[in-house]
Amino acid sequence: MIRILDPIKGEVSNPTLLENGQFRVVRQTSITSEVEWCVAYADFTNNQLKASVFDLSLPEPHNEMVATTVYAVNPSVAKYRGNYRIAYGDENRLKFASRDRTGIWMVEVIDPEGGGLPWLVYDEIPGNAHIAYTVGKTLKYAKGTE
Repeated sequence: MIRILDPIKGEVSNPTLLENGQFRVVRQTSITSEVEWCVAYADFTNNQLKASVFDLSLPEPHNEMVATTVYAVNPSVAKYRGNYRIAYGDENRLKFASRDRTGIWMVEVIDPEGGGLPWLVYDEIPGNAHIAYTVGKTLKYAKGTE
């Protein structure tokens, strides 16, 4: 398990069980933080990719189920134009989850041939998404424009 960063307190915890032991975080956790934030993590107990989200339209942070997964995924989060995006590899595919301001998550496959250990970032202008990831022992790169 990995340590979790608390975006409000700015603390890093010891490896721990979360939500009263109902799931275990077994892979890297990714956070994007400003006034609003999103922490993405793998819920290994339920085979789900989840996100803990706080934005100014919500009275308090809440957990959202992003997608059902086969493996414990390693997510990378980025924020673009107020909406959260998560890149993750699952079922030997690079997947990309997008959240709109209403809290709806949509998932698409970016690379059907692999997508391990992704890292997602956005340009400020013109808004290009950049994803670095692995396929076997090969480092790959994908770029998209919204």
